[in-house]
Amino acid sequence: ELGTEFTPLWSDPPGLLRFGLGPLVLLGVGAALAWRRRVWAPQPLAFALAGLAWAVMTLLSARFVEYLAPFAVIPLALAAAPKRWLGPVTLAALAAYTAAVGREPIEVLARRAEDFPPPFAAQLAAAVPEGDQVFTCGWVTTGEMMLALPNRKFVVALDPVLFARWDPALYRTWFELVHAPLEPPAKTVRDTFSARWVLCESRLPAYQPFLKALVLDPRARLVLANELWVLFEVLP
Repeated sequence: ELGTEFTPLWSDPPGLLRFGLGPLVLLGVGAALAWRRRVWAPQPLAFALAGLAWAVMTLLSARFVEYLAPFAVIPLALAAAPKRWLGPVTLAALAAYTAAVGREPIEVLARRAEDFPPPFAAQLAAAVPEGDQVFTCGWVTTGEMMLALPNRKFVVALDPVLFARWDPALYRTWFELVHAPLEPPAKTVRDTFSARWVLCESRLPAYQPFLKALVLDPRARLVLANELWVLFEVLP
């Protein structure tokens, strides 16, 4: 669950080309201009130094690329303010760069179906009372779950790193329970995580052992299911 976003960006040439080349070029040009103007305009250099620090972290861990992008733009924008032609030229160049190597994420967003269609979201809301704790198998779709089920509580929100740092033992229990349950899982879901409900993606192979164990567990009751999701109630 903590995944490949921690791998160094420099070790992934296609990823470096797609996600890193544009920001690094922007940052390089901005830092060079900021250095030339450092005596009478120190602010661009301050942002350039911050951007260079983010660049080092991004090359060591791809996780930081989303922060590198804005830090790469600011020093160039500040240092090149007198050169009004540079903004449109940069925008055109980056649009061409995105069209050449960055189309796939945009196309995926365009093709993406609604995770919780309104009729199914209404069924979930009718089944799960407000304020109840919901056990989830992963964290990537927690945001969609929170939109479909407002005013409910979820085991993992925002980022699993926060969970792992807060309670490493509990995080390990959650991860192992979802991926390789060693005993009937309902008792652990109810007693350890204080959850009455389990909401998981039914299509992912990694979660199948857990979902099959819930089906066989007499303390778990299947409530709702469709091609994407399955909802269990964990009985006392």
